[in-house]
Amino acid sequence: MKPILYIAMDDVLVDVASGLNFVAKEVVEKYAGRVAEIPGLFGKMDAVPEAVSAFRQLAERYDTYVVSTAPWDNPTAWSDKVSWVSCHLGDATRDRLVLTPTMSLLRGDILITATATDFTGEVITLGSAATPDWAAVLQRLIAD
Repeated sequence: MKPILYIAMDDVLVDVASGLNFVAKEVVEKYAGRVAEIPGLFGKMDAVPEAVSAFRQLAERYDTYVVSTAPWDNPTAWSDKVSWVSCHLGDATRDRLVLTPTMSLLRGDILITATATDFTGEVITLGSAATPDWAAVLQRLIAD
């Protein structure tokens, strides 16, 4: 049985800030301080460099899921995240997206995330000193 691996979307697979490049300045100003509520924002974001390739490599060795939260006050965020996963990761992720308000609900072995979390398994923080980028994550998780 393969270990269960969760990979977070925000700033792990998805470059959250990149979505603002596709939104009109007036809309960004209207939602100042609450940009996560901009309708359609989550479907416009670019992938983090090397994230899609890393996901595919990890999916060969782990029982891999994409995990994310979505702002309650942005109903399009949920469907935007499904669309993003489908577009960037393809059919391999069908039924592999978990949307949850808290990581503590997840049961699994490893979570790759960019932020602090209450996940009970091993947490790998992308962007930390130990795993500053996807190459370091792959080195840690894929031992040949």
